[in-house]
Amino acid sequence: MKYPLRRFLSSASSQVSVVVTKNVAPVSSEAPSRLEALRAKLSEEDASVHDFVGADGGSDATLVRRRKAPPKSARILPKPSWLKAQPATSENYKALRSTVRDLGLATVCEEAKCPNIGECWGGGPDSTATATIMIMGDTC
Repeated sequence: MKYPLRRFLSSASSQVSVVVTKNVAPVSSEAPSRLEALRAKLSEEDASVHDFVGADGGSDATLVRRRKAPPKSARILPKPSWLKAQPATSENYKALRSTVRDLGLATVCEEAKCPNIGECWGGGPDSTATATIMIMGDTC
């Protein structure tokens, strides 16, 4: 049996008609479909979920029940003092920050919100400051 589907495309100068047909195989009542054959095969089998649970496969097998995880503590532990970064207050940091801002440069340190920016830009004991400049734009 054929089911025609027509779609008309029109433009100012011409009209084009496209016909798409779909061939459908006739369903015979003699041969069962694959779905009906599968349903018949499953109805003949007497397997249940309990056959697949446990080593012996018998009906007395116990189902394994999952337990919920214990609730987490609502108290948030403070960070240790050695992990906390000190705020950047050195003169080297302030000078480098004003230079970077005046030149309109973007740095990886600022874009990534690095907590150690004071150590790199401050220069440490030898007063050598380091800043990583992004040359392709301002998005890290």
